[in-house]
Amino acid sequence: MSLDDSINKLNDYDWGWWPFVFLRPAKNVTISVARLALMALLYGVVYGIAISVFLVSTGRSSAGRIPLFVGPAVLLFFVGWGLLFRPSWNRRAARLGAEQAPRG
Repeated sequence: MSLDDSINKLNDYDWGWWPFVFLRPAKNVTISVARLALMALLYGVVYGIAISVFLVSTGRSSAGRIPLFVGPAVLLFFVGWGLLFRPSWNRRAARLGAEQAPRG
């Protein structure tokens, strides 16, 4: 099994997309930069706030610092998915006869 196949196996699990399963395109549709940005924004905000709440509740940070965790979380998702998951997904989409992803 190739690295792309292993990554796409992870990409295909619903739990990996929860709670935004609606963002997952069909396997033959590429993930555009716009879709990647939307995914990073939604997941980054959710996880950034969750990390912030955890740090505030454990006394490791103050509530006023919450925005400091959200921005880097969005950036981390954008760069991480852009470097790891998106290329594998898009190579598979190309093999399956890629359709242009809808704009927006």
